Amino acid sequence: MNLKWIGAVAFGIACAVSQGAGAQPTAGKPLKIVVPWTPGGGVDTLARLLQPSLAEGLGRTIIVENKPGATGAIGVDSVAKSPPDGSTLIIGSPANMVVLALLNPKLPYNPLKDFEPVAMGTLISNVLVVHPSLAVNSVADLIAMAKAQPGKLTFGSSGVGSSLHLSAELLKLMAKIDIVHVPYKGTAPAVADVAGGQITMLFSDPSALPLVKAGKLRALAQTMSKRSASMPDLPTVAESGLPGFELVNWYAFFAPAGTPAPMVARLNAELVRALKRPDVTAKLITGGQDPAPGTPQQLGAFHRDDVAKWSRVVEAGRITME
Repeated sequence: MNLKWIGAVAFGIACAVSQGAGAQPTAGKPLKIVVPWTPGGGVDTLARLLQPSLAEGLGRTIIVENKPGATGAIGVDSVAKSPPDGSTLIIGSPANMVVLALLNPKLPYNPLKDFEPVAMGTLISNVLVVHPSLAVNSVADLIAMAKAQPGKLTFGSSGVGSSLHLSAELLKLMAKIDIVHVPYKGTAPAVADVAGGQITMLFSDPSALPLVKAGKLRALAQTMSKRSASMPDLPTVAESGLPGFELVNWYAFFAPAGTPAPMVARLNAELVRALKRPDVTAKLITGGQDPAPGTPQQLGAFHRDDVAKWSRVVEAGRITME
């Protein structure tokens, strides 16, 4: 038998095996999904809903690790410094993958340079809520009241730089109104103070909807440009008095920079498959999250656009860390 032929065949097999291995995340190693928030929130819910499907599709143990602190920066930074071997993902959001970098030049990671986009997870529409006693029934009414009483109305948020904060800053900028920010340490106390009449309004996440249904809050509008599947009867801010307004809260999957493209592609494929499962889709929509699976390239473009958009808002609103 020709030794050159044998050598060529052996080389070809070795290449094929090498390419096949390169398309797989680290064999046998668990996949850790870092949730940079406490258990029980929307990001945690997303991770745990996808956990069984990802384990089945990848044939690997999936570990969900909650690593909260510093508006998610602690968890995000830990993933930025993890080996780029396909064994670690972060679920990022606008607060820790966009805004913190705009507000804090000493942030230990760069959201655009230190990560590989893998897949968008879900899109979330914030909800503008007021106390039922407030004499407004639309965003247009609220803007008119704010213009008649400059500096008198107040809005809550879950903290400086959160999507709840930015929603109101965008409203102020576009409507040219003066309303006063009252930051809280989380969404729940801000929701409680709107329901109690201590503050005028809040752009809440969907956790406020049960109080809306109970009549303790009035929902005026939602922040995405199109109505969320979870709130089909609630108009958008753009429909309700401020054309062109759009704020999209989002949860997306990123890997450490340098993770090989075949690994990113495989992880993307399994995340997309899991997000499209009917049972997963139904549970996410019920919880106020709209699944939005797509390619790594689509997430990368979306992320860059979001950074550019909020950079303008932060500059115009002179938003700083308080």
